[in-house]
Amino acid sequence: MYVLLALLGFLRHARDHVFDDYSPRGAVVSNGFMATADALLRKTRPSRVASRFHRHGEAIARVVQKVLDFTTKNPNADFQQVREIAETEGTRVAANLNNRVTYLADIGISRR
Repeated sequence: MYVLLALLGFLRHARDHVFDDYSPRGAVVSNGFMATADALLRKTRPSRVASRFHRHGEAIARVVQKVLDFTTKNPNADFQQVREIAETEGTRVAANLNNRVTYLADIGISRR
C-alpha cells in the first residue's frame, strides 16, 4: 500500500516538473489574440479596437480595453497617466485571478 502511494507521489511530482518546464509562458494571453491586437492597432482607430477586445475572454484583453477606453476619452493624457491606468487595471485583473486560485485551493483542502 505504501509503495503504491510513494509511486503515485513520485509520478505526480514528475508530472508537475514536466508541466512547469514545458508550459507556455504567455498563458494569460494567446498568440492569436496578440496577433489580432497588433494588426488591429496598426490598421484601425483605438475606439474600434477597444470594442472588439470587449468580446475576448483573455485577461490581457480587459487591461488593454480599459487603457484604450481611457486614451480615447482623454487624448491629451500623458504617458504617466496611461501607465497608471494600465498598472491599476492589471493589478485588479491579477487579484481577481489570484482570488479564483485561492477559492479552488480552499475547495481542494476542504475535500480532503
